[in-house]
Amino acid sequence: MALHLIVSSLFGAMAAKQTRYALEHCETYRLEHVLSRAKYNAVADRQDYLLALLFDLHEEPLPVAPLTWLADSGRFADHYCLRADPVHLKADRDRVVLCRSHDLVITNDEAQAMVADINAQLGEPGWRLEAPCAHRWYLHLDRPAEMNTHAPDLALAQDCFHFQPSGPDAADWRRRINEIQMLMHGSAVNAVRRENGFEDINSLWLWGGGMMPTLKSRRWHSVMARDPLTKGLALASSNPLFDLPATLEACLELVDLTGQKQGLVVLEPCDESLAFGDINAWYDWYVSVNRNWIEPLAQALKERRLDTVHLYPGNGRCYTLDRQALRRWWRRRRTLARIL
Repeated sequence: MALHLIVSSLFGAMAAKQTRYALEHCETYRLEHVLSRAKYNAVADRQDYLLALLFDLHEEPLPVAPLTWLADSGRFADHYCLRADPVHLKADRDRVVLCRSHDLVITNDEAQAMVADINAQLGEPGWRLEAPCAHRWYLHLDRPAEMNTHAPDLALAQDCFHFQPSGPDAADWRRRINEIQMLMHGSAVNAVRRENGFEDINSLWLWGGGMMPTLKSRRWHSVMARDPLTKGLALASSNPLFDLPATLEACLELVDLTGQKQGLVVLEPCDESLAFGDINAWYDWYVSVNRNWIEPLAQALKERRLDTVHLYPGNGRCYTLDRQALRRWWRRRRTLARIL
């Protein structure tokens, strides 16, 4: 069996300098052992495009919204769908910065109340806003929006001016977002949030628009993940989907991965913390991932519970390791500084 393990925050390009510094203070012996004996090939460095390729999806731009809508709502979208995520934009000197989503604690009641206000006061024929998940909202449009957008993780801790939508329909949607921002400012939901010490929900981030793609790839015997894009891809292609286990051991106990079966595991990333320089949060994340997933890999190969491991650490490479590779004693362990 082949296990494909995506750990995009391990060496993610967005935080290469931070992670290299932090790794100097981490236990990296097992990771260095695995990578030193593995072969590697080039792959997409961004997790969303890597996932698309692993599910044989080659559309550009990537239709994230209809796929995550399927994961969040359990329904297929038969129209153009656009992510409209609730965010907090903060003025920072001469720029506006997008804050971390996990700092913006939103309840389902708050999401439903604010969406209802926006639809009631600003709704127009041809679009409606829905919030099947408190932190992921969706615009359903009668026709495609002709504009280029950017995933919010690209704009974290940066000037949002450079990540505004562009294209033929962008001006109309910027106008609508300005109106929504004014409505949000006076919202009763935000008034209560301010009283309780929470940041305002003061804008929507538009991105990931598209129509539901047709996926036929059934290569995976098991897909284990929490992130909505992976779950949406698995559901859209009818690949078996499981909750993400806490450890490799739990993963191998949950599903039978012997023979020619292919399993995909996507671990939770830590990109937001890295974007804002929170090295302590990344260190805690790494310690957990290393103990629960990286360190047991070689032993699982030796015990023939796995035949092959494909590790995707977010640096644009896929590292492939099997039992034969483990026996390459002449390949001495190299430090991560040399490997990277």
